[in-house]
Amino acid sequence: MARYATYPAERVFAFYSLAEKKSERCYSILLDRLTDKDLFWYFSVDTGWQETVGNFMLSSIWQYNGLYTTDQIHSIDSLAVFGAGMEHLDKYRSVLRYGTEGLYDRVREFYLNGESKELEILATYRKPEDIPLILEALREYDSHATWSNKRNRTLEGLDAVLKWPDDIFIPVLEEIRDYELRNKYPNSSRVEKLFKIAMAFNDEWSYGFIKDCFKEKEIKGLYVFQTSLYEAYYNDEKEANARFLPLVREYGIKPYNWDAMHETE
Repeated sequence: MARYATYPAERVFAFYSLAEKKSERCYSILLDRLTDKDLFWYFSVDTGWQETVGNFMLSSIWQYNGLYTTDQIHSIDSLAVFGAGMEHLDKYRSVLRYGTEGLYDRVREFYLNGESKELEILATYRKPEDIPLILEALREYDSHATWSNKRNRTLEGLDAVLKWPDDIFIPVLEEIRDYELRNKYPNSSRVEKLFKIAMAFNDEWSYGFIKDCFKEKEIKGLYVFQTSLYEAYYNDEKEANARFLPLVREYGIKPYNWDAMHETE
């Protein structure tokens, strides 16, 4: 008698093997296991985290091109977004693929239930009632999250402001900037996003916001600010507004691994 995979890691490994072979069985297995909340440890090099079986299988949509048809992907995303018992899934990509029109209430529900990336989607609706949610996330910049806590509320808030660059967020953006300037080891992801947001505002305030980061040459994390400015300007599909190019030329530094990370085949 054939033995069925009983442990989460076994189910995941069996599915992974089929996905590598582009097996048509993956679709029916995914539909059956989308609600599988069992946890397993997932390691990449020297970093490990826990993942649910259902969420790992859902990620196969973007990990393996051509594994599913367009109609199958739509069905999977529909289940992830509207199905019961799906609270363990990261539905960010499913919402974007499904389309955000008419999904405001559902997306807000996801975020209020503790799902992380939905704040960025919520910001695209630009509804005044969501401003307090974004400000609350931004103001966690001085909290000390542990490695076991994958949520980074400040980064979520910054991603939201990048979608909705409104003047009401300016005071807390300046707080975050000044907080990182005082840090010996500034958060490079935050700093780069701050620069991207400033470029999205694209006005006199944003120019001064960036320039003020470099008015004191002895800041402890100067290199992080210099490389983050370079990355913020050049790391998008298209370069930011030319207004900021003089600042990039004066203060920006190309990261040491930039060429290796951006080399073309």
